[in-house]
Amino acid sequence: MEAVFFDFDGTLCDTRTDILDTYRRTFVRLGLDCDQQAFRIGPPLAECVREVLPDAPDELITEIARVFRELYDDSGFPATAPYSGVVPMLAELRKTAVPLFIATNKRLCPMRKILEKFNLRDAFVEFYTIDTPLPSGETGKTGMLRTALARHGFHPDRCVMIGDTVGDIRAGAAAGMKTLAVAWGYETLPQLQAEQPDFVAVHPQDIPPLLAARK
Repeated sequence: MEAVFFDFDGTLCDTRTDILDTYRRTFVRLGLDCDQQAFRIGPPLAECVREVLPDAPDELITEIARVFRELYDDSGFPATAPYSGVVPMLAELRKTAVPLFIATNKRLCPMRKILEKFNLRDAFVEFYTIDTPLPSGETGKTGMLRTALARHGFHPDRCVMIGDTVGDIRAGAAAGMKTLAVAWGYETLPQLQAEQPDFVAVHPQDIPPLLAARK
């Protein structure tokens, strides 16, 4: 295995409570009424808002996103934490000297704050986030992965994308990588298995032996 790529929300950290609370506070501030529990965790922010407000004008979507970012980045993330077993799993993987990366639809600012809060920043070589500039023609998480593969000269089939959503598995497969679905995140195991990932982990401790078997 040449490199391991992780999604963030729902894979490394449980961020749901803080994200949904920020949606609630955003809608209260803007005087909007919406079922914040309907928001999905994982897709880009504007896409999530558009799903629950399909008829909203672009200007309103932009303003919701602006207020959300302001409130979320300054929240301190009181309810966010790594999933049980993630920290020792990362420590075990680091012993193998295989470089670890993050590829996420989250923005860099809040993600780095959360990693630093839990002393996990140094576990990763590099971050690819929704606001990372990508080469012309590359977009989304697949574009992040392709950019990283090209930049570091990795062979796609010797790298793995680990995530908790259908989008993660599809992005990894589209980039030619192996894929590993985790069962503790924000989409169901049947949804993930329908994408035919190469591996499935039901607990973070499953990941190191699954990857070791690929050597």
